[in-house]
Amino acid sequence: MEVVSKWQGVEADLTYPAHYPSLLLIAIWCIQEDPSLRPTMKKVVQMMEGSVEVSVPPGPSSFISSM
Repeated sequence: MEVVSKWQGVEADLTYPAHYPSLLLIAIWCIQEDPSLRPTMKKVVQMMEGSVEVSVPPGPSSFISSM
């Protein structure tokens, strides 16, 4: 059974687990404690499309130590 996600004309094959690590990193970027660290929706889409590299988000201690 093939699982395909369709969102506004974009198809993503969710059966290929190689996408999972980058999707997880994008999700972690989106829930950063400091709102200034969160990516814009445009950048999120670019990361999901692969046109922008997904870097490792900062750890939670970086926000706590800046307070």
